[in-house]
Amino acid sequence: MAVACFFRNAAFVRWRPDAARWPKTAAWIDRTLATPAFAKLAVIEDAILRVPIPEQRARLQSMGVAISRETFGMATPRRGVMPL
Repeated sequence: MAVACFFRNAAFVRWRPDAARWPKTAAWIDRTLATPAFAKLAVIEDAILRVPIPEQRARLQSMGVAISRETFGMATPRRGVMPL
């Protein structure tokens, strides 16, 4: 599952392995991403993919996704603890 997450993320930028070159890998990825767990999350991911971050919480709530009562999310980014 952990490896399949990489390929789900890669799909967001329309990348996938060449099935002609790596048929077993491509088939494994397709089977794994079709499992109920990934399929359920894909619906949620696809629904908020292009929604601005400040609006994602409301979108998730409207979809009936269980979310926490409070959030650390803000309309503007916060400076992290690591110096750059």
